[in-house]
Amino acid sequence: MALFLYRKIKKFAITQENVSTSMLQRKFNIGYAKAVKMLDKLEADGILKQKNGKGCTITSPSVEECNSAEELSAAAAIASANLIGAEFSEENVLKLLEIKGMLSSSLVQRTFSVGYGRAASMIDNLANMGYIIHDGERWVKK
Repeated sequence: MALFLYRKIKKFAITQENVSTSMLQRKFNIGYAKAVKMLDKLEADGILKQKNGKGCTITSPSVEECNSAEELSAAAAIASANLIGAEFSEENVLKLLEIKGMLSSSLVQRTFSVGYGRAASMIDNLANMGYIIHDGERWVKK
């Protein structure tokens, strides 16, 4: 029963930006002690990190940790959200490519808060270096 509950809570947690004990108590109708234990396990498994004592922030689960396409999509959204505001660099744009599986200038613009010219130039540079190719619809990993 505890493993089944943990999996349900994990699936729920990776779809959220933040998770708290009270959120788990309400959502899963469990007591405070069990909610704390579940948060501790999620933190130990690298799914959560403490945030100034005010709940937990989700970290990006790896593909291997995801049990469904829904979880994988949620994990990708969380991981790309972790790049928002990150330094605009080739390394971080390639991380975004790994997370999303594709690149577009609008995706790069939104994620790194840069203009179209800088986003398009970065994509061109990555293509010229052989990291990405255009498949007719979007830029993908080579």
